[in-house]
Amino acid sequence: MTAVEAEAEAIGTLPRAHLVATGPGRTNAAAATTEAILRHGPFDAVLNCGLAGVLPGSNLSIGDPLVASSCIYAEEGLAVPGGVDDVTALGLSLGDFEGNAVPVSPRLLAALQPAFPAHPLATVATCSGTDAQASAVAERTGAAGENIVIDEI
Repeated sequence: MTAVEAEAEAIGTLPRAHLVATGPGRTNAAAATTEAILRHGPFDAVLNCGLAGVLPGSNLSIGDPLVASSCIYAEEGLAVPGGVDDVTALGLSLGDFEGNAVPVSPRLLAALQPAFPAHPLATVATCSGTDAQASAVAERTGAAGENIVIDEI
């Protein structure tokens, strides 16, 4: 899965893979992934590939490759003075894990990590357009960049 066609074209044709440009945003990604699974599945795994914004303090540079060690929902939670508490402050859960950090597939991470360094990444609905916003996302999540997901089905 990629957000845009240019990312899919950069990946090219891969054996045993079904590549889909979903359109930007979580809703498009979820709908396109579900449609691909229903029409073309089953699949062993789903990879969300593309560009991620580098966050301050990550020691990463533009163009550095990486793989997500977790995917942290940066905006879900409770706005409180001084920041945002994760969803547990609301008595809610994003899945069968605690807090806002979605775990990735250990199998896929182990397979990809020899080729790519692993870092936590923030999943955001609005990409940071200022240094102040990028710093806020980095501080709130501890992520190295914004927006990439890997997981097994």
